[in-house]
Amino acid sequence: MSAACLVSPMMAAPPEDHDARMAWWREARFGMFVHWGLYSGLAGTWDDEPVAGAAEWLQNTVGADAHEYARAAIPKFVPKEGFARDWARLAKEAGCKYVVFTTKHHDGFALHDSGVTTYDAGDLLNRDLVREITDALRAEGLRIGFYHSVIDWQHPQYDFEAALELPYPRRGRLLNPGVRNHSRYIDFLHTQARELLGNYGQVDIVWWDYSSTKFQGAEAWRAEDLLAMARGLQPAIISNNRLYRTPEAGWKGMGTDGFTMQLDTRFGDFITPEQHIPATGMPGVDFEVCMTMNRTWGFSEHDKDWKSTEILIRNLIDIASKGGNYLLNIGPLGDGSVPEASITRMREMGAWLEKYGEAIYGTTASPFEEVPYDGRVTRKGGDLFLHLFAAPESGVIELPDTAASRARWLCSGKEIQRDSRGGSL
Repeated sequence: MSAACLVSPMMAAPPEDHDARMAWWREARFGMFVHWGLYSGLAGTWDDEPVAGAAEWLQNTVGADAHEYARAAIPKFVPKEGFARDWARLAKEAGCKYVVFTTKHHDGFALHDSGVTTYDAGDLLNRDLVREITDALRAEGLRIGFYHSVIDWQHPQYDFEAALELPYPRRGRLLNPGVRNHSRYIDFLHTQARELLGNYGQVDIVWWDYSSTKFQGAEAWRAEDLLAMARGLQPAIISNNRLYRTPEAGWKGMGTDGFTMQLDTRFGDFITPEQHIPATGMPGVDFEVCMTMNRTWGFSEHDKDWKSTEILIRNLIDIASKGGNYLLNIGPLGDGSVPEASITRMREMGAWLEKYGEAIYGTTASPFEEVPYDGRVTRKGGDLFLHLFAAPESGVIELPDTAASRARWLCSGKEIQRDSRGGSL
């Protein structure tokens, strides 16, 4: 693993308001992402055949229209009692400070009991899964985030023709070629967002997903009104930047690596690099790296390409050393149970954080552009934490002359003395 040693017309929110809302998030550094919905029961399989790389996007990958998808998926989505409690306890055990979970993914199926559709858990399961999850997270003292897709493959008025560069299942296009009234879909989107943000107590994060460079913002989602409504219902809420896809909103293109090093906070509170850790820090910009443990976000029984716990911990350290947060995904099965591989890795990360969390939580970016060894640096006030991925071949840890007056190993508390060359340990 890693060891650490300690060396001692849309109005922008006022900076102090933004900083106040972001304060807990900047302390947290580590959160759990959960992708779970109808697709989870299908487990990356369609017509008894594995679909390479497909899980939460399976409907689009196979091109299924909403009706055939629902017929296949609904019978296999049977949440067990107590699943939400298990998620919350796992997040707590892993050392996560917040959990973001899918209230609705692109397939349009809502996990809450919505008053504007029957394509939801309330009507199909007679359960409000969002209520179950939020209650369980609060019981463990975790902050709560709602992922909500602004794309919708089920709603009859969502205008897939206007939504350029955004995915839509092939057979859905063929079966529904008529003119759609996208403004009616936007009304639906806003109503569901109001239900979620108004009926479940305090919500700390709203995580929208997602826009294109050719369909975003006011035209696509009445984004300014959506953000204003969210802030009106939840004054302390923070939002990601995916209602927009412009340079001012932190985007330079459509790829998952298409983020920039800037963000106008009128368009969101933090940038969301996906599956990519920025090469350097982003001074003055809050960012959160969202990443899978294997290759898929939702559960696929065919995806066995798991990252090791060591890699996941190094990712967490790397991101924290650049001033960002790590949002690490689990993809539960259709019954809500978490794959054993995810449980093992989360628990091992929690055990590491139990020993070394001081060097992650509440830290800020490294003051150094680079360090002369295989590792990273985080900072907390006047203290520096050196995370060693491998021991230097020389057996000496080189430090700038002014870096510290004294040092100790965080793992043991043992003091480390400078040698006669100065600037070295």
